[in-house]
Amino acid sequence: MSSREYTDLNITMKAKTFIIFVTLLVSTIFSNSSFAQTNEAMKDWEIIHQESGITLYAKKENCKIGNSKLPNVYAFVKIVNDNTVDKTVNFTFGLQYEEECNGCSAGSEFSIKQIVPSNSSIEADCSFENSDLSRIISNPNLKGGWNFQAIKITNILID
Repeated sequence: MSSREYTDLNITMKAKTFIIFVTLLVSTIFSNSSFAQTNEAMKDWEIIHQESGITLYAKKENCKIGNSKLPNVYAFVKIVNDNTVDKTVNFTFGLQYEEECNGCSAGSEFSIKQIVPSNSSIEADCSFENSDLSRIISNPNLKGGWNFQAIKITNILID
């Protein structure tokens, strides 16, 4: 093998190695990016309570309603039933403000009863199809209002 052929072969090997390295680097970056986005979406839901194969989650989300200038802020609940039988979940859906806890006492108008089918979940979102699992926290289009602190799920009973 002549020195020119050896040099050409060496350059070709370096080019292939470089291309493989760049391909691996790019694929790693994109896979980490999509993984991070998935985790970010999952991060919105916070576990509030777990018991007897039932997990209650809550999150706060902005929802654009009608022609309002700013989106309203809502609290949403998600209930996951990992059991092989339907479960009835009762709880009080309160909102803790600096001023007081709104709807936190048992028997309030925010006492919720949901039947969750086996191996499934129900949740609220900005579509408001499951309105029992949503509450408005604030409307920034109106002046004043209380200072929100946390979603409070209390008086939990699972049958």
